[in-house]
Order: sequence, then structure tokens, then C-alpha cells
Amino acid sequence: MYLLSNCDIIIVERLIILKRIIKKTIMRAYFLLCFLFPVLLFSQDKINEDVLALFHEQDKVPCIISMTEQLDLLGTTDGLTKDEKASFVFNALKAHANATQEGIRSQLTSMGLSYKSYIIFNGLLANLSLEQAQILASRPDVMSITLDESIMVSNHQTDLIAPRMQAEWG
Repeated sequence: MYLLSNCDIIIVERLIILKRIIKKTIMRAYFLLCFLFPVLLFSQDKINEDVLALFHEQDKVPCIISMTEQLDLLGTTDGLTKDEKASFVFNALKAHANATQEGIRSQLTSMGLSYKSYIIFNGLLANLSLEQAQILASRPDVMSITLDESIMVSNHQTDLIAPRMQAEWG
């Protein structure tokens, strides 16, 4: 039998608490190494190199987030008039984007980010930090994150092209 003083009891209690803290820290580190790190590592493949390079210079980068699910309307407008095709394609793209972007729009809002949604290519535009880009890239519904950059177009002669009065669909 051991005789312990009050000081010894306090030391033993603190050692027990310290052991619990160390165990929790090890478990958290294990979680990060086994689960979170691979997600972030593999999500880097979805982030374009230009975006990653720009994060070395800027905290926030204008990014285009392209969704994995893209709508294929090939052959669905056969037999429709131009106006019917235009209406059908627009409504189908809008419905598809609304359905597939719901989760990521919610996540962007919860991150406090503003964004612009595009139905034509099923994607979004947002200014992201590196951490936010990595989190979004880890989503299975995100195909890629690329840089929203301006592209210079050379001057061309517009008088050689006959203007169209109506949109061509199909």
C-alpha cells in the first residue's frame, strides 16, 4: 500500500488529464493524416495549376467552378421549331443547373462567399482562398476549378459578317 500526499494526488490527477489530452491529440492527428490529408491531396488535381500559382501572390483568386454533371441535349430537339428549341434548351439547362448546383451554392453561402451561377456550362464563378478551393475541389460534384481570366481578342472586321436577326439553334 502506498501513502500519497495531497501534492502527489494532484500530480497523478494532472498526469491522467495530460494522458487524455495526448490521446485526443494523437487521434486528431491520425484523423487528419488518414482522412482529411488524402482528400486535400487528391483534390489538388481538380485545381488548375494557374489557380494554384496565383495563390502564391494573392489571398483570393477569381475561380470558375465547373460541375461534374453536364447536360447532353444531343438529339432531344429533333422536330422542334427554332423558337421551341431555344425555349427547350434554355429551360433544360436552367433546371439541370438548379438541381446540380444546389449543394455547392448552399456551401458557398455558408462560407460567406458571393457567387454567380452559369447555366450554359453548369458552373459558378467565385473569389476563393486556397483553403476554400481545396474544400470545394474535394466535392465529388466538382469537376474542376480554373482561373477566370481575361482573354485579349484581336480586332476583327465586323462588316464582313452579315448580322443575324434571330438566334440559330440546332
